[in-house]
Amino acid sequence: MCFFLQLFVVTPVSAVEVLQLDIGDVASADWSARATRIELNLGSSGAIAARISAHEVTLGADAESWTDVTLSCPELEIAAAFARCPQLSITGTSANLGPQRLAGSAVFDARDQAAEITIEGGSVAGSALQLDAKLAGGRWQSQLDLPNIDLASLLALAARFLPDGEAGQADGSIGLKLSAEGTSSGPLAMSLAIDARGVTAGNASGTVATDAMSTKLQLNATRSNSAWQIRATQSGDAGQAYAEPVFVDLATQPQRAAIDAVLDLDRQTLEIASWEFEQPGMLSATGTATVVQTDEGFRLARLTANRVVAQLPGAFDTYARPYLFSTPFDALESAGAVEMRLLLNDGQPAAFSAFLDDVAIADKTGRFGLSGATGAAHWRDPAVAALLAPDWPGQSQIAWTAATLMQLPAGAAQIAFVAEAQDFRLTSPLELPLLDGELKINELEVLRAGAENMQLLLDAALAPVSLTELTTALGWPVFAGQIGGRLPSLSYRDGVVEVGGKLQAQLFGGNLQIGDLRVVQPLGNLPQLFADIRFTDFDLETLTETFSFGRITGHVDGEIAGLQMLQWEPVAFTASLSSTAKDSTKRRISQRAVENISSVSGGGAAAALSSGVMGFFDDFAYDALGLKCQLRDGICNMGGIAKAKSGYYIVRGKGLPRIDVIGYASQVDWARLLEQLKSIQESGPPTTGPSE
Repeated sequence: MCFFLQLFVVTPVSAVEVLQLDIGDVASADWSARATRIELNLGSSGAIAARISAHEVTLGADAESWTDVTLSCPELEIAAAFARCPQLSITGTSANLGPQRLAGSAVFDARDQAAEITIEGGSVAGSALQLDAKLAGGRWQSQLDLPNIDLASLLALAARFLPDGEAGQADGSIGLKLSAEGTSSGPLAMSLAIDARGVTAGNASGTVATDAMSTKLQLNATRSNSAWQIRATQSGDAGQAYAEPVFVDLATQPQRAAIDAVLDLDRQTLEIASWEFEQPGMLSATGTATVVQTDEGFRLARLTANRVVAQLPGAFDTYARPYLFSTPFDALESAGAVEMRLLLNDGQPAAFSAFLDDVAIADKTGRFGLSGATGAAHWRDPAVAALLAPDWPGQSQIAWTAATLMQLPAGAAQIAFVAEAQDFRLTSPLELPLLDGELKINELEVLRAGAENMQLLLDAALAPVSLTELTTALGWPVFAGQIGGRLPSLSYRDGVVEVGGKLQAQLFGGNLQIGDLRVVQPLGNLPQLFADIRFTDFDLETLTETFSFGRITGHVDGEIAGLQMLQWEPVAFTASLSSTAKDSTKRRISQRAVENISSVSGGGAAAALSSGVMGFFDDFAYDALGLKCQLRDGICNMGGIAKAKSGYYIVRGKGLPRIDVIGYASQVDWARLLEQLKSIQESGPPTTGPSE
């Protein structure tokens, strides 16, 4: 503008009424213009009409191209060091934005070095534009308003700057207001307001998406030297948002966030003095953070969550459960409240605390559960926490009112421990009521948890537990008696629990020994158990009294070799039991026991009992008994204590009246065998009288 003003000044008004100057091509570092023309129309009334046109204008390093660009002012007012255009018009066609028509006004006062320009109209991604700019006293101000940006159009514009296939898709609208002010040295203050309405969008990979989401963002920033003081707030209260794998329904779970920070351009740091996040009734969090810029990009140097309050189950279901899908913990249920503290250093956890308030957590499959939990759990990396948080608590203690372990109900207890880095250690014995007994863990220490060379040290003992309650809780055939014993050294490596040595227990009046015990993926979806079991001197009277099986006296020895269980169900073993050698106990077997053994094994003694004189006797003496079963592929290959002429002896009689129980079925379906045993057990309450 100054150029053609000067041209006008040096040209006598009386000489011409129309002045036209063809400049041709003009270029600078930031723009270029082709076929440029300046026209001045000097009316008889003293009014001046000015027009500048160019066939093509290219702006910016990205070569934004405009064609047929015209800037006109039909009533240009000029006085000494002053110019004003009350009706400024700009037209042209953008390669990206299409035809544009803008209107406004402009004022320039060289005396005060002041200027003011207003432009409105046009179309940027479907939204009209409003631009106001002022310069006065060496200070400038500007404001840009785009009230109704169409997201689909905006995304189409942005696609040229994105790699192929990464533009994604979007629908909805955005209102944007941007204002700034400053001096010749640069901006001093900025304000940005974004109002997104009904946004349905997603990236090309589908990992981020929204549906009819509405959110508002307000950012204010002021500069002092090289530092920007920033205050930003954001809120969302409509639609849904998804960031893999978390989904949030903002209509039912509205949220708000805010930060106060200082961005130091010289130091290349962002110090967040305060950040806040809240979803009323579900989650709230406050803290601080430090972000630094390095040659590799931005890095989270430190983050502190001073107070995170999670209301369960809402917070757990929204922010934790999605990460547990297809893991052994995807069937967890929760209740209560948890308050947490967290310290991150260089993006890695350095310390963590959780304060429990009447928390309940349970696995739907019954593998484990906890209710009424209170107390505090702390973890820290000693090397880092000692420098950044030397006062971070180390001792943890949690108490609960009830628990479940592998479907077994447990009572109230408390645990005290220390957790540091990859290590865990009990600081006092854990006494856990289990059924009518107690599991006492005297020592438990885990070293290098999660590493290949992980070590686990365990010293525990089980006070006698009722087998009736134990087998009932597990859904197994009900046994009488008690089980108790000591658990020797135990190790865990690569998802496998192994018991070193042999587990000893006393039950049914005899001794039980479990060796080579291994459990693969004990908390997985397909846990496997391997073991060799031997028992000696089991009292048959105690063993059989729980079943409606009939009374048998005497003692037996036996084994279950090569036991394999899948999901806690037997799939393979080689089992045998036989009368204990040199057992001086009186050996008797009741009619009912003979009948039940015969029905299970396909024996023929039941017919003899149902007719003739044998039916008048309540029980019989026997010399020995025994049974074998080799389980493979759901079939038991059966055997007894000795071969008979046809079949095998299960019970070999003695004296008069004598009865032998002989099995004829060499193979028995395992599932059917279990059903028969269950049917026998449910056929009537166990009794101990001679009528058995």
